[in-house]
Amino acid sequence: MPVLSRTFVDHASSRPVPPAASPGGLPKTLGGGRSEEGESLAQSRPQPIDIPTPQRLRYGLKPGEAEALGLGPAMLRQVDLVNAANSEITAVERQRIIAHFGRRKGDTGSVEVQVALLSARIKWVAKHMKDHHKDEHSKRGLMGLVNQRRKLLKYMKRTGAEERYLELQQSFTGSL
Repeated sequence: MPVLSRTFVDHASSRPVPPAASPGGLPKTLGGGRSEEGESLAQSRPQPIDIPTPQRLRYGLKPGEAEALGLGPAMLRQVDLVNAANSEITAVERQRIIAHFGRRKGDTGSVEVQVALLSARIKWVAKHMKDHHKDEHSKRGLMGLVNQRRKLLKYMKRTGAEERYLELQQSFTGSL
């Protein structure tokens, strides 16, 4: 009987590696680089509406703080939210939604915030359902989320808070 040998392939070298840094010293995701016209990429793309604390960086770093610490290009790529895990991205997105739709700082219980968070969860579960269409447990959970959001929207119409929510939804630059 022939002896089978196991070989290990190092796939790390075969993966495409993003460029270390742009001529300005920052990765493109942090606003570095140049467009075809020669202007900075950060200036050429439309700027989103100013949300009180937009976070594109991980580990609680504020915009500009990473450069002030003197982090190199490799570390700048590490703290960029593009390289974060899904749970970390979801947590940051939840904080952005709460900050935008809340009536005051730390407001997580107002109807607008609840509906916005439910809408985001519905979108995430619906995306999961597209990939896993036979997942009956997630389907049941999705129906529960939709019904809960429907009831809250009905309450908002009754109390007159729907106009504020629709106005905030138009100005939100996120995943809703």
